[in-house]
Amino acid sequence: MTEKEESQKTFTVNDRRGQPKEEDKVPSEPELQAKAKNFKSPSGPIDFSTFVLSMSSSALVHMGLVEDPHTKKMQKNLGFARQNIDILEMLNEKTKGNLNPEEKRMMEEVLYELRLRFVEAAKQ
Repeated sequence: MTEKEESQKTFTVNDRRGQPKEEDKVPSEPELQAKAKNFKSPSGPIDFSTFVLSMSSSALVHMGLVEDPHTKKMQKNLGFARQNIDILEMLNEKTKGNLNPEEKRMMEEVLYELRLRFVEAAKQ
């Protein structure tokens, strides 16, 4: 190339400041629906009993009675434990008359056990 040809080369600058990065873009509704259809729960389908037992397990972790599955540590946070128990109590109240006998018995037993353990954890 001659000097003249090199001086005539052009290039383009694309100013992308202020534009969202590819990873920051919000997916469209059809994209979200497609992802939701393909999502599988790691523990299988969620039903009432699974939800109640999950909340109960979370309360036990926050009481420091069960190891946190993520941190592998025993940590006590009675505020979060109380919140989980309160949520289960609210759910129990809101579902009165709509639970089958097994669900009703399970809810009563879980709440009874959590309340007892909470009192014990609060004493320590």
